[in-house]
Amino acid sequence: QGKTKHKTTLMEFVNIRQVPNRKDLYTIRVRARERVFIEKYTDLKIEPKVLEEWGYPADTQNVEFKVGNGYLLEDNSLATKEKISEQVLHIEAYLNKKLGECLHSAPKTYKQVFDQLKPILNQSTNRSMEYFINFSFLAAKFIKNPLSVKKQMLETTDTYHRLALLKKTIDEFPHDAEFRDVFEIP
Repeated sequence: QGKTKHKTTLMEFVNIRQVPNRKDLYTIRVRARERVFIEKYTDLKIEPKVLEEWGYPADTQNVEFKVGNGYLLEDNSLATKEKISEQVLHIEAYLNKKLGECLHSAPKTYKQVFDQLKPILNQSTNRSMEYFINFSFLAAKFIKNPLSVKKQMLETTDTYHRLALLKKTIDEFPHDAEFRDVFEIP
């Protein structure tokens, strides 16, 4: 479960394959549905007898599942691509500047920060609405904000609104802000 009260991550199993010549090793491909809003959930304890019927070892106990009602939070593409692109360029320029500072002052930390931000700092000029949605959502996760603003960013389904909140946050950082004060990366 995420930091915001009802936000969680749902992993959708796409493909499970046994590794050739290894009976004990599998590769699992998943699709992360990162913004799932759970309205309510409960813990469901499974009886050992039922677990045995499902193929669990006979001595298995205390298996619990969370069962809930909820829905995926998916963005409505309301703003124009040009309008969104402007904000993305502003945010990207700022993030790249801070990454440059990070490279000079803490080279070891730079790789860790860059590896996490690499998916959103794509230099492609042919960007889709899906790219902007992913960019806005990932940037919202990595930029430090008060919890209430972060919650607002993660729960909105308006890409433009999320980008506007990100831009506002970036504009409020002092000019000489340390990269440690900007990025929410351990």
